[in-house]
Amino acid sequence: MQAITILLVEDNPADARFVQLMLAEGTTARYVVTEASSLAAARAHLAAHVPDVVLLDMHLPDSRGMPTVEAVVALCPETPVVVLTGLDDEEIGMEAIRAGAQDFLVKGFTDGTLVRRVIAHAIERRRIGVELEHAHAELARSNAEKDRFFSIIAHDLKSPFNALLGFSEVLLARAPAMPPQQVLEYVQIIHDSGKAAYELLENLLEWSRLQLGRMEIRPEPVSLARLADRVTTLHRLAAEEKGITLRHRVDGYHVLADPAVVDTILRNLVGNAVKFTEPGGTVAITAAPAPDAPGRIALTVTDTGVGMSAARVAELFHIDRPISTAGTRGEKGTGLGLVLCAELAAKSGGRITVDSTPGAGTRFHVLLPAAEVAEVAWRAEQEEAVA
Repeated sequence: MQAITILLVEDNPADARFVQLMLAEGTTARYVVTEASSLAAARAHLAAHVPDVVLLDMHLPDSRGMPTVEAVVALCPETPVVVLTGLDDEEIGMEAIRAGAQDFLVKGFTDGTLVRRVIAHAIERRRIGVELEHAHAELARSNAEKDRFFSIIAHDLKSPFNALLGFSEVLLARAPAMPPQQVLEYVQIIHDSGKAAYELLENLLEWSRLQLGRMEIRPEPVSLARLADRVTTLHRLAAEEKGITLRHRVDGYHVLADPAVVDTILRNLVGNAVKFTEPGGTVAITAAPAPDAPGRIALTVTDTGVGMSAARVAELFHIDRPISTAGTRGEKGTGLGLVLCAELAAKSGGRITVDSTPGAGTRFHVLLPAAEVAEVAWRAEQEEAVA
């Protein structure tokens, strides 16, 4: 049984000795007690050691009454404090609890069981209290992040709709008198704005389902070649319009993941790569065993685009700081897709890392569990049987 460490802050040697006797009386529990006879001595000890509990006399040579309790609680906010009072006055004990103590004992007790029980309950109550405080702080932080996140999304969602409404109204009013080339230009803007709004809404819906626990992730052996074919086909037109070479080399690699999850991650990463690559550049999807993560496949999306600074990379996956950056042709983005990708990768037992150099391109590495060869073969047999 692990010993319970106690700091006994008591200036009366007889009282301190009595507490020690009560702790040792008829128990198998081990108590390691350190004594301090003043607030200054207690402060020095707490600066170097964190005990499991503090037994505190309220009246010391250098501090008296409730200020003593408040001072010790401030010194060790996560450690339970049990006050020792010489007065059989429940009101004083309750006042000490309001000042931050977990419990109180009246000196002169003769029941060691009571002392040990009070100590045990104080430790447990404080442990639960600390956990609740941490959970509350985390919830407050999460809510603040999400409030900031939704304000950014709301702002960025207005932009494409402003373009949709504005340019469509111009076309409705003036199209017959406008040159054909200008009409095509406005139609292109409307199309691009609609596409940006759709992509943002699609990511937002997927992310919200993930947060609400409504996205059921069902891992299975996934052929990266099949998904890479689909994603490159999806983005081929956008790549060709910019003269970007889009290719993949992932044949023979399989991961154990939900196909829809990997599809979403690839779709976002490749879309971003095309967006931030200059005309004439290259976007490539590759796969290989992760060198520093046994049992993982590194699915990598590499581009020869504009790249990012280390400061920008550090902000990529923070929900309260989605990055709204225009692509090389003014394409709009919010950064929500990357936040979604990071969360989906984590839910799938993987993670995303980034290497980037300004002006020299970016590499996103998605580490996912590798599918066992036997499992892949079984899946292929099942598909052939159905066919």
